[in-house]
Amino acid sequence: MLSEREYLWLCELAHTNLLRTQRSASILELLTILQPEMAAKGCLDLAQNMRSSQRLMKYKLLELVEGPSYPELYLFHHEDANVMVIVLQDLPAARLHTVYDMNRAAQDLKLRLIDGARCICTGMGYSGWRAAQLADALDIEAVVFGAPSVEELPGKAVNYVCADDPVGDATAKVAFVKQRVEDDEAEGPLSNRLAFSDDGRPILSEQSEFSRFVSWFYSSAGAVEPEIWRYFFSEAEEEGGVLPDLGVYSVYLHIGELSEGTISQSIEHTIRHARQLLEANRCELELELAKITDEDYQKAVPACAEAYAQQAAERVGLIFDSVQTILMGAALFTLDREMLQVEPWMAGFGSRISELMVQEQEKLQEILDLAISRHLERQLSAPELSLEW
Repeated sequence: MLSEREYLWLCELAHTNLLRTQRSASILELLTILQPEMAAKGCLDLAQNMRSSQRLMKYKLLELVEGPSYPELYLFHHEDANVMVIVLQDLPAARLHTVYDMNRAAQDLKLRLIDGARCICTGMGYSGWRAAQLADALDIEAVVFGAPSVEELPGKAVNYVCADDPVGDATAKVAFVKQRVEDDEAEGPLSNRLAFSDDGRPILSEQSEFSRFVSWFYSSAGAVEPEIWRYFFSEAEEEGGVLPDLGVYSVYLHIGELSEGTISQSIEHTIRHARQLLEANRCELELELAKITDEDYQKAVPACAEAYAQQAAERVGLIFDSVQTILMGAALFTLDREMLQVEPWMAGFGSRISELMVQEQEKLQEILDLAISRHLERQLSAPELSLEW
């Protein structure tokens, strides 16, 4: 059986996106063929590490399994030991897949698994979560790395996570691993960050206070509205869809996309979006007030105005919470690295939203006053004189 570090190397090899063009070949042959491309991607250390593993050199890539609704799966086989490893490619689209998709993948895989083989499923990041779902559907074990743990991983899975990395608050199947490098070097491959023994076993550790705090933050922070997400990050548009979990973990994954320039531009887009929503809300209020008959005016007008004022507050509140989640997440995840100073942005955005709501209250009051004035004019207008001859 492979060590955890060797499973992680397979995940990182799949993550290079170089395997999909390869046919059945041993890992040694693959590394030789892919050496120029791996060099171009800065992955020669990974290739060298994999070559040093006698156990990995006994494995062979059998095939790529792909379907319209689930991640790409790579099947590796150790013929002598009759062990199969199913590696899920770590692509952003893995976040869009569902339990149904993984059950579909399991049905396709059952036709390809070798009789009597012991099977292990592995993946990292969101694909680690999908690997656990797939393993559960196949009733096999899963060894995953850095998977989000907002919910408990299904089945017989172990999730190896750096002791300082943010995870969710469901940690029963999480194994925290000692961090091998300093924070300022923590952007490299996960296999370089996690500490392993000489035989490739992870050196376990306690969850750090930082990670505990982030787990609490997960459960208390709100989700990000899809429209606001698009203003700050580009991924949802590139994938042609919206991520189902636009929360703190998604901010963590995309923290590298934020800079002072992009934050400033995104906030301007967000303020403009809030103004447009409020303007649309006022138009709706005017239309509703116009429908109210004079007989119902005294009761209906205050109720209508209150409902639309509340709707305006709720819409802007969702926008504010979304930006707050992004900026608080950015502040939290760059705390030790001083990449971004987001506190001024948070204070400035809060002030602008407060000012916008004060202005909106005045505009709503103007609409209400105008509607009441027109109602009174109708009530006080002289009756028409009609003479019949």
